[in-house]
Amino acid sequence: MNKLILALTLALSFTAQAGNVKLCTEYAGTAKTIMNARQNGLELSRMLGIVKSELGQSLVMQAYELPARISDKHKKKAVLRFTDKAMLWCMKVEWVK
Repeated sequence: MNKLILALTLALSFTAQAGNVKLCTEYAGTAKTIMNARQNGLELSRMLGIVKSELGQSLVMQAYELPARISDKHKKKAVLRFTDKAMLWCMKVEWVK
């Protein structure tokens, strides 16, 4: 669990700025880390204690609104779907273009 928290902290270190695909890839990576933690049982209160940015907390809330899956196969699918949705959203946002 400590490695997961360290990875989450590192993934959340990016800052929102005028960006491009690189920024969206970082954003999607953060979404992946958050959903992976959610699917592996990290408590919401603990996650909110780790994530400090408004954008990051928005991702946390979206992830925790979705159900945690039981099988590894379904967990991986949930993480992939969430990551892809985050990437799509980021690429569509005006400030990225």
